[in-house]
Amino acid sequence: MNKNILLALMLASLLTACNKASENSSANSPTPAASQSSDEQDKEQAQRAVLNLLKDPGSAQFRNVRKTKPGFVCGEVNAKNGMGGYVGFKQFEWTILAPNDAIMLSDTDNRCK
Repeated sequence: MNKNILLALMLASLLTACNKASENSSANSPTPAASQSSDEQDKEQAQRAVLNLLKDPGSAQFRNVRKTKPGFVCGEVNAKNGMGGYVGFKQFEWTILAPNDAIMLSDTDNRCK
């Protein structure tokens, strides 16, 4: 019986610590989307669309993400392939006209240069 009470207390304190950590991380997170600029919102939406294309989205590294013209975002992403190795930075383009999709560009495509 005493072991059950001790286990319950440990579990309760662990859950409390997790909840406080979650509150602290949300307090330090970027401002809500409503107060962010539309440029930043577009960049974040573009990155989410690119993540949907990747085999290992958790390994994604972004750089040079920028708004090129109204409604268009370009950038580069590096991620791991099916063999677990990074493939090198590849260009992508995203448009607000297809917000859930992104296009991976070839190295010779000049749309984002």
